[in-house]
Amino acid sequence: MDRAIGIIGAPSSAGAFSPGQEKAPEALRRAGLVDRLRDADLVVVDHGDIPAWRWRPDPGRPRAQNVGDVVTSALNVAEKVRTVLAAGEIALVLGGDCTVGLGTVAGLKGAFIEIRPLTWCLSRRGQLLGWGESPCGGDEWPNSAGSD
Repeated sequence: MDRAIGIIGAPSSAGAFSPGQEKAPEALRRAGLVDRLRDADLVVVDHGDIPAWRWRPDPGRPRAQNVGDVVTSALNVAEKVRTVLAAGEIALVLGGDCTVGLGTVAGLKGAFIEIRPLTWCLSRRGQLLGWGESPCGGDEWPNSAGSD
């Protein structure tokens, strides 16, 4: 692979129904994701995280809880994705809740690249499942990662 992988952490659970997903980027890094990519002879540039946001109840907006914070997180992800792409890197976004995907796609929008998003589920038992292997309901959390 000629291009570097630009990692972006999106520690947000703003659009979730409970806290926890915001811990995923740190957990993936601690589990050795970056080292494993480098061990596979890939060039990796870690661009750090957007500001973290932990879910909390928003009783004033029961049908769109934390909507302003969801938008802010998505815009922050979009800006980081554009930065990574401008550097000629492949964006790998580590979320966070599923609304992180909105920022990933917004960052890719307008770029002259093929968009091939990868979606997967991480079960509460820590099992990584492909979208076709699980309905991602109840026991799993949907997550998204950007592509080149």
